[in-house]
Amino acid sequence: MAVIHNILDTKIKAEVEMLYSLTVNSIAPIAEGSENSNYLLLTSEGEFVLTLFAEGQTAQDIEPRTHILPFLALNGLAVPAIVPAADGAYLNTIDGELAVLQPKLIGHHITEDDIQKEHVRALATHLAMQHCVPVPEDMMSLSHEYRPLAMEEYIKKIEASGSTEKEAITAAKVSLAKMKNATFKSPTAICHADLFPDNTLFSNGTTLTGVIDWWMACPLPCLLDLAIVANAWCWDNEAGEPHVIFMDALEDTYRVLSMLPYDLWKEEWPLLLEFAALIFVVMRLRNPLLGKPQEVIDAKPVGPWLERLLYWQKHNASL
Repeated sequence: MAVIHNILDTKIKAEVEMLYSLTVNSIAPIAEGSENSNYLLLTSEGEFVLTLFAEGQTAQDIEPRTHILPFLALNGLAVPAIVPAADGAYLNTIDGELAVLQPKLIGHHITEDDIQKEHVRALATHLAMQHCVPVPEDMMSLSHEYRPLAMEEYIKKIEASGSTEKEAITAAKVSLAKMKNATFKSPTAICHADLFPDNTLFSNGTTLTGVIDWWMACPLPCLLDLAIVANAWCWDNEAGEPHVIFMDALEDTYRVLSMLPYDLWKEEWPLLLEFAALIFVVMRLRNPLLGKPQEVIDAKPVGPWLERLLYWQKHNASL
């Protein structure tokens, strides 16, 4: 469900034309999106996507992420570079709302049911390249919610709120105890941190043409970014376990291209798969109780991610 700001098209048209020196021919809300508002603009210079950020997001959080997209695009990655305004600014305001303009990428979204091995290989290739790009200095200090101590605070608040998801809370606390004492040696990289199928675009079947929605991007251990993808793309919902063919495609492709030492992979990969599942168990518990208004409305069930977390806990118990 998209969040559409109450701004007249005439207001958007006038301010976009002033900021970007474009002639706007048409404006249409984009249905995708659960927090920010997105509009498709047909202009004199082609099609663009205008994003208006939800209330509560700050320029301090967004600004470094606007700089990373042109940086990644210049390094050959399939991401939508931010269009600078006439004064060179990437982050601007439309009727007082923080906003960015990006070129519309070709391609279409896929669902979990559409995923094929070739999609997974394409994504692993993209991530191996992305994780080799140096982290810009202004991005190193970006805060994020994936720190174990931050998640521990969420769990305390969730328990205090009277949540009935007792099994999920217990499982989260078990994994959190392990993560608090873990030291990860995977290289810190620019990580998308929310790379679900709906944040990708494909054309010609399985050609990756775009990775979008970078507003949670932050520096993380590179294998944690990959582990989020493994859980989101390579899970067999019917069997309740990883999809072996998809997992092999993801792991083999990434390992060959990233050249991470095998000993490091063997040591950290199982625990980071559990950490990734833990993150989204906590987020699924958090959003309906403590999230922003749209996160409450769009809250998703914790069950699918609890299934993943319990699987990885059992798998890691024998390591």
